[in-house]
Amino acid sequence: KCATRHAIPEVGPRQERGISSLGKWSGHMETFEIFCWQLSSAIKESGLSRAELAERLGLKPATVKSWCVGRRSPTVRRLLELTTLLGLDPRTLFEEPSQVPKRMS
Repeated sequence: KCATRHAIPEVGPRQERGISSLGKWSGHMETFEIFCWQLSSAIKESGLSRAELAERLGLKPATVKSWCVGRRSPTVRRLLELTTLLGLDPRTLFEEPSQVPKRMS
């Protein structure tokens, strides 16, 4: 075991790793949860819909949705295209937010 400052909650056998299983934020977010939340927030702040973003990237809207809900993750190339289009430094999508809503989409 490695020592950590914060206890990491255990995940039950039937609990999925998707963003929908997060529920209330317990003070700890996994990297994929941070990415999903930050990406969804960045898309909303851009004023683009997921469908518009997908079109500009040459993708299906379902692909962008799958990134936002944690079912899939973009390739490095797509991540760079995405952050360029949104005008973001890629690192911002992995920074833990200071405030997370009770329910994420």
